[in-house]
Amino acid sequence: MPRVEAPTLSLVLAGAVLTASLAAACGAQTTPLPACEWCGTAEAPDSLASTVTIAGEAEPGERLVIEGVVYEPDGETPADDVILYLYHTNAEGVYPKRGDEKGNARRHGYLRGWLRTGADGRYEVRTIRPGNYPGRDAAQHIHVTVQEPDGTPEYWIPSFKFADDPLLDADPGAPNVVRPERGSDGVWRAERDIVLPPREDDLTALCVDTARSRVAWRGTERVGSGHAGTVDLAHGRLRLRDGAVVGGAFTVDMQTIAITDIPAREVEARRTLRRHLAHEEFFGVDRFPTARLVLTDVVPLGAAAYRVTGDLAIRDSVHAVTFHAAAPVVTDTLVRATAALDFDRYRWGIDFDGLTSALRNALVDPMIQLRLRLVATGATCADIASGGNTPSPPSDTGTRRVNGGGSSGADLPAASGATGPGIR
Repeated sequence: MPRVEAPTLSLVLAGAVLTASLAAACGAQTTPLPACEWCGTAEAPDSLASTVTIAGEAEPGERLVIEGVVYEPDGETPADDVILYLYHTNAEGVYPKRGDEKGNARRHGYLRGWLRTGADGRYEVRTIRPGNYPGRDAAQHIHVTVQEPDGTPEYWIPSFKFADDPLLDADPGAPNVVRPERGSDGVWRAERDIVLPPREDDLTALCVDTARSRVAWRGTERVGSGHAGTVDLAHGRLRLRDGAVVGGAFTVDMQTIAITDIPAREVEARRTLRRHLAHEEFFGVDRFPTARLVLTDVVPLGAAAYRVTGDLAIRDSVHAVTFHAAAPVVTDTLVRATAALDFDRYRWGIDFDGLTSALRNALVDPMIQLRLRLVATGATCADIASGGNTPSPPSDTGTRRVNGGGSSGADLPAASGATGPGIR
């Protein structure tokens, strides 16, 4: 057997120099990403105006100007000193990066900006029309989050969408859907007034007891019975007003996906399926460790039944879902509820890839079934160890109630380097 030579000192030093150089070049990429995937107001420059230019003249695309007024919750008083953070794709539908991004620019790209309203509440955004995600049926959209001056945690509101977009996935009459008109100068112009959510003084917040709550999932196959399992809730809240559920927000820890239909003794079979579900072509839990459901409308149907609409965020896509729930116990200190939610995985970009993708997609039913059992109590989230430090959007009080329209179907930010399917 030939003898393996030990590395010489020169090779060791060369390797050390190369490693240091790579570390210096990629240092920004080794810094942990912000815990909040969609936040950005904390990264705003010190000096802000009520007008922001996101895309300069050198950025390819059709020029777009959006303006409007931000109002207090009464819908009449202009909101002063409110920060809006906006970001979107380029004309090709990609969140573009230059390579030197920091913070959430590593997710959102360089087409982002901030503005601060004045006493008249007015704002103006100058940019380009965002492109649709390549190869996906996601509508054009501009993400927007809000930071109020009273210290309320940053929250997101329904993305700007466009009534003339053939892929529009929202009610054309919804307040977040603008109607752009093209001027003789070739610039698209649109208007949107924003009404801030009501203060939470009259709301009761109950925190989900994750130890007593459960999310079960089932995926079926056209040949065979499919598979089933569970996934854990990381944290969540329900909002009540006058003894009725009016909103809520829940975060699911996708890294806890478990298999229940395969016997525990079949360790390798369980491990293989778990690895497949966590893989990039399905839930991609390494890049997208959480999923979220934000309730945007809760309609009582009588006899403890509700029709619920919400924005479901999985991977880097968010789409509106409507489902039915039952809440036989609703008090100011305790809610017990169950819900059944089915969704089409294709809409969230969950499908097979590669040479055999067509065959595998044909064998696996696109619908995924979720069955939720929720217990929420008057204890603080810290008391019940709900965990997580990503802020929940205050818009969980119900965007329909706030903005006078239906569910937003808003999109959330794609992870760094992703083109994003229906996000964000």
